[in-house]
Amino acid sequence: MRLSVSSLCRLMLEVAPHLQFVELFMAQNFPATNADRCSHLLSRMGEPPYRSLTKALAAAFAIAVIQFATSPAHADQAADLVAIKAQLNALEHDYGDKIRALERRLAKAEADARTARGTAAVANRSAADAASAAQAATRTAEASNMAVQQAAAEAPPPPPPPPASNNAFNPGIAAVLNGFYVASSHETQTAHIRGFAAGEESRGPLRGFSLGESEVSLAANIDPSLQGFLDFSMTDDNSLSVEEAYIQTKDLPYGVTLKAGRFLSGIGYLNERHAHDWSFSDAPLPYRAFLNSQYGDDGLQLRWLAPTNQFLEFGAEIFRGDAYPAAGASHTGQGTVTAFVHTGNDINDSSSYLAGASYLHARADNRDTDGHVFDGNDDLGILTFVYKWAPGGNPVVQNLTLSSEIFYGHEGGFFDGNAVSQVSAGTCRAFISSCRNGASACAMPHWDHPILGPHSRAACSMILVTRRAPKLPCSNMTPASSAVCVCNTRMTKPI
Repeated sequence: MRLSVSSLCRLMLEVAPHLQFVELFMAQNFPATNADRCSHLLSRMGEPPYRSLTKALAAAFAIAVIQFATSPAHADQAADLVAIKAQLNALEHDYGDKIRALERRLAKAEADARTARGTAAVANRSAADAASAAQAATRTAEASNMAVQQAAAEAPPPPPPPPASNNAFNPGIAAVLNGFYVASSHETQTAHIRGFAAGEESRGPLRGFSLGESEVSLAANIDPSLQGFLDFSMTDDNSLSVEEAYIQTKDLPYGVTLKAGRFLSGIGYLNERHAHDWSFSDAPLPYRAFLNSQYGDDGLQLRWLAPTNQFLEFGAEIFRGDAYPAAGASHTGQGTVTAFVHTGNDINDSSSYLAGASYLHARADNRDTDGHVFDGNDDLGILTFVYKWAPGGNPVVQNLTLSSEIFYGHEGGFFDGNAVSQVSAGTCRAFISSCRNGASACAMPHWDHPILGPHSRAACSMILVTRRAPKLPCSNMTPASSAVCVCNTRMTKPI
């Protein structure tokens, strides 16, 4: 509420007569019109005659203000003001939220724009680098193509490619020629091992040139579970025989392997290896005396590889019993049984070992040896130990193999009708080393081995001791003066 000066003056002039200030209006020199009177009163309010009037006017003004504030019209106006103020506050709050949301969106848009500008700059640089690299690669490829074209123009035409491998045929075919030249002061075909009624294969190779035991083998996968192997052997008399012909399982569970057919037994260390794979030109003396060089027959073999970090293999075999030391296929064609165990491991990165034990039991019915007949049982035990060394596990440059086997056999039955019980023992120790780098540290004789190569050395010493019952022949049906026969001791070198 606002009061102008004129309104205040009129209020004063209206109140003055009621407050007994008439003398002022009647005084001399008091203006006659209300306008002049107002000016006169306002200009002289501080003087003594007008002070009481001023106080009265102030009191009247206060009363008027109170009455105005408490009037119904004024109350309605105050309520309207409160409502308007609430609406304004609501609008301010609503638009404030919208303004703040817009500010946040604007800030995010600015940040995204900055990020997009940075990414675009990096992409532009990467594109420029890629374009440069592509240009460089194109130039390099062009130069390489030119060089290849130039080399192709200058090079002679390539020869026709050789066959890929034996697997290019089905089955795979391999041939091994194992010829010999033997210089000997005595006839090798008539020599015998004293104290043993050995088989025909125990004799040495022919003197002079000979074909030896050459082989042709065929191998193939029959199906995902079976594989087959067939090996033909050609001897010096031009006869052809089947040395091995078997089927073998693959990937049976639990480490089991089965083999069926004609095959070489897994006893000992060398027995399962073919002659061309030996380190010497002939079989060791104990193998010749006890196994007729090596034992193979028709039968069934079971092997089990243990699931251990240490190599551990067990095996058992049953054979027909037609091959030396058995004969006659006794026990309804189950004349020979064997069992063996092999174990080994790496000692370090350069050396390893293999140890084994084997047992063979054979029944001989009418086994003929140069017209003499034996009927009885043969039992044979073999202990094997092999040590191999090669620097870093690489045997190509330099290697060493030490092997030793102990044979212990018992033969009991009837020899030409005479009861006989014979216990025999034999040992074979082999030393094989090879050095192909020509270093003086090898310190080996300078002769060549057809398999081991130049600067190789190999030696094998063997001894057989046989104990028979007194007064029984020791060799060639000739009476022996002693019950102990030292059969043979020799040192051999490969030819």
